[in-house]
Amino acid sequence: MSTHSESPLVAKIRKLMAKANDKSCTEAEAATFAAKVQELLVANGLAMGDIGEEKLDHGAIEDQKHADRWSSPARKHLLRAVCRYYMCELLVYPRQKIVRIVGRPSNVIVSMDMADYLIKTTVRISNDYGRTNVGSNVIDFRRGCMARLSERLDEELQRARKAAEPKYEATGNPGNLPALFQSEEKQVHTYLKEKFNVKYVKSKGLKQGTDAARGRSAADDISLNRQVGGSTGSRLQIGAKT
Repeated sequence: MSTHSESPLVAKIRKLMAKANDKSCTEAEAATFAAKVQELLVANGLAMGDIGEEKLDHGAIEDQKHADRWSSPARKHLLRAVCRYYMCELLVYPRQKIVRIVGRPSNVIVSMDMADYLIKTTVRISNDYGRTNVGSNVIDFRRGCMARLSERLDEELQRARKAAEPKYEATGNPGNLPALFQSEEKQVHTYLKEKFNVKYVKSKGLKQGTDAARGRSAADDISLNRQVGGSTGSRLQIGAKT
């Protein structure tokens, strides 16, 4: 066993991952534990395989089918951005009114929780905007807000990727191991290609009018930190370091 696999960091990640996949946990508890795992991995530039993937019960790549409760293009646009941050991919089936989220089960839980938090926050502040600006287009405000949140997620993802770029040095330093994003995304994309024969296309932009500009401005003040399940110990943190 390598020195790295014996480190306190790896032991902590293993324990958290085991809790995230414990069937006795509620969905909120599982999301809390999974979010902390992601936080530690990203902060230390690690992938699951780098810490002894065969010893971790973190769940295989799979696709989860859900009823499509993301009822507008703007909500799906935001959900897709959240999924990609947490190394998942979103497939939409309009005729069947379902979506599939492809990724590790723990990543899917985190993605859905974060998307729901951001959507609820957007709806709340858009309703406040509508009450104080009679005659305004609240839906347009929401489109602008969700479009900007999606951009912020993409920006944070690019920063996190850059910070976690591998530096191959024979020092045994965990920070020099291959980045999490590269290995996780490769597995998700392989799954998509083999099972669904997916072709990637550029996402269409959202239509935005006058009130969307106010929504975009409001989005810059929305925290990308999410408290899960009332716990004070773990948070969903985008672009955060431990």
